[in-house]
Amino acid sequence: MELTLGTLITQAGGTARCARACQVTPGAVSQWIKAGSLPLSDLQGGTNYAQVLIDLSGVNKDVWEVRLLGRKGQLKKAAS
Repeated sequence: MELTLGTLITQAGGTARCARACQVTPGAVSQWIKAGSLPLSDLQGGTNYAQVLIDLSGVNKDVWEVRLLGRKGQLKKAAS
């Protein structure tokens, strides 16, 4: 089964717990789930939400793998 941002957040304890840990609102985390990806700021290194979610969930994933969740199709289109 492929990991999605929604399942990662669920494994990390849910929207409210992730929001507290990332110091954002639960609404922001819900927007990440809806978008299927973390904010661009995490990909650019301005935030570290991916690492926080990895730590909370206990999944064995590389931080870049989590940062790129939901973006692989977007990156392929941009490269074309």
